Amino acid sequence: MKLDSDQFLKQLDKFQIEMTINEIPSVRLDRQQIFNWFKDWICNQDSETLEKLLVFVSGTTRVPLERKITVFTFNYKLKFNYNNSFI
Repeated sequence: MKLDSDQFLKQLDKFQIEMTINEIPSVRLDRQQIFNWFKDWICNQDSETLEKLLVFVSGTTRVPLERKITVFTFNYKLKFNYNNSFI
């Protein structure tokens, strides 16, 4: 059986992804748009590409996965230290 976009998307942990998207209200819309672009991209890929992506992310092409795929963001903030005062 060939992997299709619906099967791939079912492997995502939607609850955790929604929590990540909504974690910081000021960037929620940007994160939602990026995730929507990702889902659109998934829907436009052939089976071979989806299988390669699944192997890259999970190490296997077998579905359903034991654990759902999650998405995390890293919110790096640059702070400058000047005379022990952080700016």
